[in-house]
Amino acid sequence: MKRLLEYILSFFYYIWFGLVFLGFHLAGLIAYRNRNRKSLLRMKEYFSLFIMRGLLILNNRVRFENSQDLPDNRPLLIVTNHQSIYDIPPIIWYLRKHHPLFVAKKELSRGIPFVSYVLRHSGAALIDRGNSRQALKAISEMGAIAHRERLSMVIFPEGTRSKNGRIKSFAWKGLATLLKTCPDALIVPIAINNTWKLHRHKSFAISSGNELTWKVLPSLEPAGRPAEELAKELHRLIASEVF
Repeated sequence: MKRLLEYILSFFYYIWFGLVFLGFHLAGLIAYRNRNRKSLLRMKEYFSLFIMRGLLILNNRVRFENSQDLPDNRPLLIVTNHQSIYDIPPIIWYLRKHHPLFVAKKELSRGIPFVSYVLRHSGAALIDRGNSRQALKAISEMGAIAHRERLSMVIFPEGTRSKNGRIKSFAWKGLATLLKTCPDALIVPIAINNTWKLHRHKSFAISSGNELTWKVLPSLEPAGRPAEELAKELHRLIASEVF
């Protein structure tokens, strides 16, 4: 019975999902008509709020814990584990005053209403996973934008999503590139739990009744430390909070 209900509720959720994408695509075109990056980022933030609210249709609850006093006068380099596409909206919304930019695979820059438009024009790093030189160049350009405009950045150092919630090893080269091009960034780790459960049916239906959590952990000062060492410490910190 629960699975049948999830199929029915998922149908209504996807209608909501589609309307939000289309509505914000039109709003995004208007917001960026004068090539104002901050206006487009603000539109992305409200889009993220609407996506989060849609999860309530399936009784999925979002809990974002942040007891850290994050500075407003310097970029943040947000490092987190990766379980689902739904990892992203709460980071954007709850840390909206920091205007985070994302690393994303370049395939997402075409064909998705609003999202593709934002990725192309917001300063996101659009990477080709099969071309490490191109990927590092795109990440470097995003770091330079964040440094110049006092924006923040998000990187998922696992590279791909965990399908069962277990945290994978962290790659360090992207982290090194961002710290090189945005040397004043403060590293902010976030541990994400349970978003992988939304996809556990591996079908049309989205799982219901989950508590999805994001926990902002104490920040790290890079202070010239090797990126490989930082990646190991970040993995340890985040893994200790992932269950």
